Amino acid sequence: MNHTLITGATSEIGKNIAQTLCLKQNLILSGRDPKKLENTLNSLSNPQSHKILTLDLKDIWSIKDSISSMLNGGGV
Repeated sequence: MNHTLITGATSEIGKNIAQTLCLKQNLILSGRDPKKLENTLNSLSNPQSHKILTLDLKDIWSIKDSISSMLNGGGV
């Protein structure tokens, strides 16, 4: 199953993109703030179909660790 990664999913633009794509794509919502990511996820009409990836794109090691954790933990 393919997923579409939306970075900055907690901003107005990212959230609007997620709301537009949520019925056609399985999404991975990415951002720094887990609480805001949950809010974005819960605003979608089908939240159970999507995943959250909390990370800071400025920190390369957090990206590597977060993606490894998601892939190895069966998050996607």
